[in-house]
Amino acid sequence: MCEVAEAVGVERSTLARTIKPLVKEGYVADVKPARARNSRLVLTEKGEEVFQEAHRLWVQEQDKVASELGPVGEKTFSDFLQMMGRVSA
Repeated sequence: MCEVAEAVGVERSTLARTIKPLVKEGYVADVKPARARNSRLVLTEKGEEVFQEAHRLWVQEQDKVASELGPVGEKTFSDFLQMMGRVSA
């Protein structure tokens, strides 16, 4: 769990509070092998199904936006988002 917290830039306790409802609802399993100090977060089958559907919808919406913007607009928007990422970092 420490690696995930570090990767997303939050404290371990914040991640634990965020993950708790996902574990409770059966989307994520918090697996701790015998004698291990750290646990490992894994998507359950239910979580994987929800992730796949969310990803499908995300790609569908990205395609709609790209279609509406056209190649030049898509490039301009992408450049803008990258610039904003650098400014806010």
